[in-house]
Amino acid sequence: IVYGGGNGIVGDLFKSAINGLVRVVGDGNNHWPLVYNRDLADLYARLANRSDTSGVYHANDEGDERVNDIIAAISPYLPVQPDVRHVPIDEARSKAGSYADALALDQIVRSPRARALGWTPTLHSVAGNVARHGPIDAVNPSAPGKGDGEPPMKTCPECQSIIAIAAMAKIVVTALADVGGRAFETALEAD
Repeated sequence: IVYGGGNGIVGDLFKSAINGLVRVVGDGNNHWPLVYNRDLADLYARLANRSDTSGVYHANDEGDERVNDIIAAISPYLPVQPDVRHVPIDEARSKAGSYADALALDQIVRSPRARALGWTPTLHSVAGNVARHGPIDAVNPSAPGKGDGEPPMKTCPECQSIIAIAAMAKIVVTALADVGGRAFETALEAD
């Protein structure tokens, strides 16, 4: 699961937390294999620059975070603590189909082939990324509008990056890789 940029499954989790209600499929003790989008782009670039790569390369930060761990990491940095509702898998399936099963999978993935290329993730957990940018209490969102305005932003107290909350500033990184004779192109949004 790719995180960063405020999009995707982890971005949706952040947005739900900011809105005050997080729905977790199952008990939340399942592990998600996660990778920061910039780290994934780095792996793609490494693959694109080598002629001896083919096959499947896993990219995972190996933080082995459970869904509950991610929510616990987000919560201290929110102005209001979100309610967390654990949705039974059958109920979630009735609303989201097989996507609910995907969210409930317990997966611990390793990246030995990627690491053999010298690839090492710079971030080793969503919790570490949240801690890196600090609390979002310095954000004063404007009144809701049409959704086409600027997202609420803050300056990270540690690294001075300007962070757009829940929609993170978008920098598009395009990486090309020829893996096993197949060309892959991806656009990643980095914060």
